[in-house]
Order: sequence, then C-alpha cells, then structure tokens
Amino acid sequence: MAKFTTANGKLKVTFEYTAATAQMTDILVAASKQIWKSNNAFEDPAKFTALTNDQKLEIINQYLQKTVLELARASKAFDATEAARLAAKADADTNVKFDG
Repeated sequence: MAKFTTANGKLKVTFEYTAATAQMTDILVAASKQIWKSNNAFEDPAKFTALTNDQKLEIINQYLQKTVLELARASKAFDATEAARLAAKADADTNVKFDG
C-alpha cells in the first residue's frame, strides 16, 4: 500500500508492505544484498553479513530515494527536450521556406 499524508505544509509518502516475518525478512535481506553488492563489488562479503536489519533496510530506502529522483529527473529532461524539439519544429515549419 502507498499513501500520501499532508501535515504542516509538507507531504509525506509512505509505502507499506506486508508478508510473513520470515518471508519479508528474506525478501528485504536479498534485495539489500543485491543493492550492496552492486555498489560494493570488491568489499568483503562479511561486511554485509555484519550489517543490522535496520542498516539493510536503510540500503533499500536510499536506493528507492535515488531511483525515484533519477526517474523524476529523466522525465523532466525528456519533457524539456520534447518541448524544445516541438518549438524548433514549429519555428522551422513557419520560417524555413522559399519565397514565392
């Protein structure tokens, strides 16, 4: 479940996932391990094992924040590029022509 909560002029976004404890732990540990490995390929795997579950969850949180921001930036860049392309095309359609 995902939801928006507004308070004091700020918007809070919450994602909630529910599963049996063992299943959820397995999913979160596997996901955080994959993120950690992709960012720490040459680190000793024992360093990941030493992380607490809270630290592993924070790895996922940081990954999700980074991913959401990158997607938003990509969308804004695409929209700006498309608007510029359309404006240039309209200008060319109007101003690039032969007399007569």
